[in-house]
Amino acid sequence: MKKYFIHNGKEQQGPYTLDELKQQGITSNTMIWYNGLTNWTEANLIPEISEFTIATPPPFDNSNQINETLEKAKKVLENDYVNILEEKIPNNTGKLVFKYLLIILSLIG
Repeated sequence: MKKYFIHNGKEQQGPYTLDELKQQGITSNTMIWYNGLTNWTEANLIPEISEFTIATPPPFDNSNQINETLEKAKKVLENDYVNILEEKIPNNTGKLVFKYLLIILSLIG
């Protein structure tokens, strides 16, 4: 009977029988080793294990949310009242600080 070991990235656990392994809640990316394997192998590549692995979702991509926030910031900067306020700021450094402050505030908001 095979004895399986799992590795969580920090430590090795096991040995487990196949039935015990099913109770561990392993994912398709969990690294598995048993006598007969040369190297640690992802669970989804071992036929008898891949059938009961828990699906793991892909990493969350928040780049769309960031792009929407940047677009909102651009719209704020393009408004006429921003230009009016900029005209009242005496120097270019102050205008630059003002623009960045608006961008930061819109990102926070």
